[in-house]
Amino acid sequence: MNLYQDALVLPARLLQEEKPRLLRFIKNRVPPNQEPEDIFQEAVARSLGRFKEGHSTSDPVGYTYRVVMNIINDFYRNQEEVQSLHELPENTFASEAPQPERVIAAKQRLEMFMTCVASLPEETRNLIILRKVHGLTNGQIAARLGVSGKTIEKRINRAMKSIEGRMEQSIEYRPSSIRNKVK
Repeated sequence: MNLYQDALVLPARLLQEEKPRLLRFIKNRVPPNQEPEDIFQEAVARSLGRFKEGHSTSDPVGYTYRVVMNIINDFYRNQEEVQSLHELPENTFASEAPQPERVIAAKQRLEMFMTCVASLPEETRNLIILRKVHGLTNGQIAARLGVSGKTIEKRINRAMKSIEGRMEQSIEYRPSSIRNKVK
């Protein structure tokens, strides 16, 4: 053996003696699908390669533990990069359509509103329909009916407060699970 090979014998022998502890060390730090033996072999190859290049250390085993940690860190860093490539932003597949429970709640509110409107006196009901369904302004409705815009505004406001009160009352008497979906 030459001097060059002698310099590798001691670290190689120390690493073989340390192998069971190094394998446990690795096994405790990587996922079950990773082979600790592969990481150990790579760490030994890197360590001995550095020693062959002429780098020396007073603690070849400690140096190899550091190499093992670097390999494990590289593994996790690569896992994160691969995972981030596969991850898409949360809203990638988000639909602009409302969620089904919101659609149901909106339909329930509309049905409740229609029931409340239907229960109003005919003249008031017609005012609400002209304003809310046909989109006429208070002035346009007033001109049609031959009354002031202020009168139409007051009647519509009074009718809407009545409808809101009935709807709130109706919601309060529902079970809480339904009430929470409707709001």
